[in-house]
Amino acid sequence: MDYFDGLSFTMAGTAKRITEIKTNFPRYYGIQFFHACKLYVRTDRKKVFRGQGSFAFLTYPLHRFDYGIYAGEGTHCWLCCCGPRMERYIETGLFEINPNNLPVKFRHPEKFFQSIQELINMVDTVHYHNSYNRMVMRLEDLLLQLHEQNMTEKKIPTYHNRFFEDLLSRINSLPEKKWDFDLEAERIHVTRNHFNRLFKDFSGTSPQRFLIQCRLAKAAELLLKSSRTVYDIASEAGIENEFYFSRLFKSRYHVSPREYRRELLGR
Repeated sequence: MDYFDGLSFTMAGTAKRITEIKTNFPRYYGIQFFHACKLYVRTDRKKVFRGQGSFAFLTYPLHRFDYGIYAGEGTHCWLCCCGPRMERYIETGLFEINPNNLPVKFRHPEKFFQSIQELINMVDTVHYHNSYNRMVMRLEDLLLQLHEQNMTEKKIPTYHNRFFEDLLSRINSLPEKKWDFDLEAERIHVTRNHFNRLFKDFSGTSPQRFLIQCRLAKAAELLLKSSRTVYDIASEAGIENEFYFSRLFKSRYHVSPREYRRELLGR
């Protein structure tokens, strides 16, 4: 048996949601991610959870889940799988089945948001079997991120939380912009070194690495939605040097930009 065998991706999607609570009796194993919203979750008609921010939680068969946005709006991403490989994830604790678990709040939601959207894009393509191994690795990375976030108790000053939530959201929205992190450090009256430490505690990575991840995520999306040249896409994503861009892209996605486009579009 091949290392990657035993997993089927059954459903995936992203949608903007307004106030709505749904009841779900899952047939498959799933990751539910709600971004920037007021979340309601109740498992097996037990204790109700309400929280504001970005959250992820697992869903699985033989249990009832009531969840959704209880006020306002937000983004919901979901990904469902089945197959014997899931049993290994459950046995090792990577996919934990525990109805008493609460949704995990992300201090650095953009990283998880990017990762799950990239995998959803792969599932949604007609020729996703060409990237099956990479999809399995991306799923395991998502589960590991969720597990690590659940276990991590890193703290940063409460009064900085909103600043970094806003900063990461702005970077993710406009990664091509020339960001000045010295200026961002001045805005919260800390040194650049202290700013870097706070940023890493909040996001899990350095400011520059996070910026590069956002630029590569934008480029990956453009490769699938546009027929423009790699040079034009790299430039639009904020990386002017095509060769440097290709090296960064291959380091993250393990294929060149052209191979990524060809595999996912089946060309």
